[in-house]
Amino acid sequence: MREWTSAQKEAMAARGRTLLISAAAGSGKTSTLTERIIRRLTDPLHPAELSRILIVTFTRAAAAELRERIASALSDAIAADPGNRHLQKQLLSMGSAHISTIDAFCREPVKAQFATLGLPATTRIADDAELTPIKESVLGEIIDEFYLKYATQDPDADTFSLLESNPFADLCDALTSSKNDEALIPTLLGLYDRLLSFPEELKRLHTEYEALLEGASKDFFESDHGRIILDWIREFTKSAIPALRNSLEVYSHDSKAVEAYYGATEVDLDFCEALDRINTYDEAYALFTAYKNQRLGTYRGAPAHIAAAKEVRTDVVDDIKALRKA
Repeated sequence: MREWTSAQKEAMAARGRTLLISAAAGSGKTSTLTERIIRRLTDPLHPAELSRILIVTFTRAAAAELRERIASALSDAIAADPGNRHLQKQLLSMGSAHISTIDAFCREPVKAQFATLGLPATTRIADDAELTPIKESVLGEIIDEFYLKYATQDPDADTFSLLESNPFADLCDALTSSKNDEALIPTLLGLYDRLLSFPEELKRLHTEYEALLEGASKDFFESDHGRIILDWIREFTKSAIPALRNSLEVYSHDSKAVEAYYGATEVDLDFCEALDRINTYDEAYALFTAYKNQRLGTYRGAPAHIAAAKEVRTDVVDDIKALRKA
């Protein structure tokens, strides 16, 4: 059985008040949230109803993972107590459980009131496959306009002259490492999506201009923004390294776990230890660029303590991906 920290236990057991939890990367946030929900559903005195719980995430992947973990935990609880009607009801209600992204949650009242809103009944959220080509087309036109806007005004200038002393062209070169503009559009779209995650959205570029300009003259980790990310990295490695070492120790006593999980987890530990030693942005960039998530083997019917150790490694890898995007 997984050993929870005192802070995790407190987060799981807290009742009757608003709860805000701040946790370092790699500390098992998803596992703690899942366990809190499971404990509410399986409380012998005051069991909660899954239909009355709202679980909202930022991504579809996170929502799907939470749904899968809760369903798996309910199945395990039913296996231990086959006659428990309440648990059986909760498992049957998984299909209609309110576990979704923020946009999917907001879509529900729109669907329920489409007539009042004057919208067609077929109104839905466009998916990325539909939106991405539209965004790319519009952005491509804007890029062409800005190339011309900041180019020389000489009517006889050729194509290459349009790029000389062109501040927009210089910006594009700084944003992409390739010799053409193929990577420019996805880079700008990624920046746009990231800015939208802040409360001030695009205005953040204006408010942070001076700090960004100052940071451009030194190593990024010496800037105000860079120190935040470096502190994030330090917090991550502080919790991830002992967590992975513990997982390896757990695996070492089970030959099947060693074969299925040990190698990949050891690679992640080596990465985290190397990350803990970095001091410059270039060092971090090189590490994250070279990092590859190793696929785990299969261990059917793994004991609970092995599965818990594997879940710790999954949380660490998720946080590595988040740090790489930062």
